[in-house]
Amino acid sequence: MCQERINKKAVLISLMAPTFFLTFIALIIAYIFRIDLLGILAIFNLSGATGDILMTLFILRLPDDIKYIDYDNVIGFYLLSKKDYIIDIGFKKINVLVFKESGKDSDKLINKDIKTLTISKPSWIILGAFIIITIIFYILQTLI
Repeated sequence: MCQERINKKAVLISLMAPTFFLTFIALIIAYIFRIDLLGILAIFNLSGATGDILMTLFILRLPDDIKYIDYDNVIGFYLLSKKDYIIDIGFKKINVLVFKESGKDSDKLINKDIKTLTISKPSWIILGAFIIITIIFYILQTLI
């Protein structure tokens, strides 16, 4: 979660960087070195990144002056702007309200208890397991 105001370009980069590196670069490496398991994992990652891709398409339609702040939970976020906007993003029955930034009121949106970005222990374990499985699979594939 990010509790700072982030501009549109930074949000788009942060949304697409994991998908780019963990999917497309992994697919290229899997193809070059013929690591089928890495290719399968990259495809699984792409399916898991659909939310990031949809959010990227959504944010691309917004004005350039927006600022992004994560909501207090993992399923929402705020969009702030110097102006009032109600934006039709092209989906049926969905309008987006962008809050006008008003100094002290917009500071209330930020949860002061959230200080750092942390990666959970299970996430590190899963990442390590994927790396180990990929290395073992590659070694076995080259021996056969």
